[in-house]
Amino acid sequence: MKNEYLISVIIPAYNRGYVIEEALDSIFNQGISGIQVIVIDDGSTDDTAQIIQKYPAEITYHYQENQGPSVARNTGLALAKGSYISFLDSDDIFEPKKFEKELKLFQQYPEVETIISDAELWLFNQRLERSGLHKDLKFGKTPFLLSNYSELWQSGIISPTCCHTFKRASLDKLAEPFFDPTLTTWEDWDFSIKLYHHTTTLVFPEVTAIVRRFDDNTRGDRHIPGMEQTPSQVQSSKKFKAIVSQRLATL
Repeated sequence: MKNEYLISVIIPAYNRGYVIEEALDSIFNQGISGIQVIVIDDGSTDDTAQIIQKYPAEITYHYQENQGPSVARNTGLALAKGSYISFLDSDDIFEPKKFEKELKLFQQYPEVETIISDAELWLFNQRLERSGLHKDLKFGKTPFLLSNYSELWQSGIISPTCCHTFKRASLDKLAEPFFDPTLTTWEDWDFSIKLYHHTTTLVFPEVTAIVRRFDDNTRGDRHIPGMEQTPSQVQSSKKFKAIVSQRLATL
């Protein structure tokens, strides 16, 4: 069956009415046609729904009771009709021409099923020194295969979720649910290691997005990069990293 769109972008949103317009604008300003924008409103109580109504009818809007980012992204994946899929958190921003560059790479490397890239990290509207791509993957500007650096993605997140674009057909290689609903944090790492393991992944060492963090109580027990971790966040990190690490033994 032919896909109806070129790219599906999935945005999980929870009380992000104050920033989601910037995320949406960064998609519509990509300058290419055939983009399906999917907003999964995960039980927002603010004006998120009203903000969405300002945009073109091309947006697929789905409201659900608050169930967390894993369920929201799984819902988005079920609604995705594009040949390629990308994620964008509701407080993040795509850089111009992101998709144009990635589509050219998919043509240049037909065996590649997933592309990951770099991002600027911002905290409270201030740019941090470090970037979103693992430091050991930042050399030169020439794309390269991740398979040569598998030990890196087994130790933690190496690229932000919004810097992943993959062929929709790749989902056929992954077991459902794609994002584990039992994980209240690090669910993106869990998904990414399955994606890296089952697909040919290309590292595109260029900044394609801006990852922003705000102290708006939407991250639960997952700490905000650039800030000191609380004791609760340290324990949460250890717990969920152990769970996700165990997944590697089952791949």
